[in-house]
Amino acid sequence: MWGARSLAVCGRATWMGWKSLGIGLPPGYQGARRFYAEAVTGVRGSTRAATLLTLIALVAAFVATARGSTPGLRSWSIAAAGYPRVVIHPGKGTMSKRTVAITLPKGAVQGGRTWYLIHLHYRLVLDPQTPPGDVYVEAATDGYPCAMIRFDVTRVNGKPRVKAAASGLISNGVKAVGLVHEDTFENYLEYRGVRGGRNTVTFTAERLGPARFLRLTIFGDTRVVLTRASLPALAVEPFAPRRVTAGVPFALAYRIRNTGGSRTLAGQVGLVPGSGLRQLRGGAFPALRPGGVANGSLRLLAPHRGTYRLTIVAQGGNAGNAATLALTAQ
Repeated sequence: MWGARSLAVCGRATWMGWKSLGIGLPPGYQGARRFYAEAVTGVRGSTRAATLLTLIALVAAFVATARGSTPGLRSWSIAAAGYPRVVIHPGKGTMSKRTVAITLPKGAVQGGRTWYLIHLHYRLVLDPQTPPGDVYVEAATDGYPCAMIRFDVTRVNGKPRVKAAASGLISNGVKAVGLVHEDTFENYLEYRGVRGGRNTVTFTAERLGPARFLRLTIFGDTRVVLTRASLPALAVEPFAPRRVTAGVPFALAYRIRNTGGSRTLAGQVGLVPGSGLRQLRGGAFPALRPGGVANGSLRLLAPHRGTYRLTIVAQGGNAGNAATLALTAQ
């Protein structure tokens, strides 16, 4: 299960790694930092580009597209499994949880022609006297995380202010909310969080700091949904200019394509440091429907003559990819 403390600690160093690439981490990814941290610490002896590609692969594997409900072929609610609602109260520790069980079809697997999502319907009630801190609403299937919403509590002139940050490929973003907040959240399940037969679904309320909540309610229409809409995915195609002159700025054109089955969010394109080239201006791309294409360019400078091997990365709000090429400056 996710630990809010490990997310906060691991995320800081990892976020600095992304920041060094000149790419801003989207607001919806604030709670997904642990995945990036695991990728960084798990790749030993790799190049920066290889590590980056591993990070991007984890983003695509764990974090799910735009707001709204994804059409489903079939679903399995916790109410149908015998749980009309699940109520979680704070315990002695920082983490309070409840686990239920649902049964998926024999042979169920994540990926390929079919995909499984979590549709989480919840209500969090914060203590009106809560001091500043964070409360996390989390869900996991078979022990593998699939949902997290962070509630950041501050106090201004003695009054509480709350922001909710959802981290997912489907539900994603930050908004101001009240002390009582009811909402839904959707995301793809992790590959290892889907299996035929009995699956556990664990709901957790976790406190980081002194923030307090009164109760978390998970409603009976919370369910696992089967869909044919695959993960969002991006392909990056750079186009080398015919001639590059040392000391003279040049444009490196690129094409971004959505090769997945879901809408990708807008993002940025940049040069990975370490090639020796200087990036004078980065690029961007809009939200793309499946099959959608966007063109753009980076403004670069080769300070000296010679051959440069470079990697450009495109990172959107819910998908990313990278491509490498070699350029020779005359």
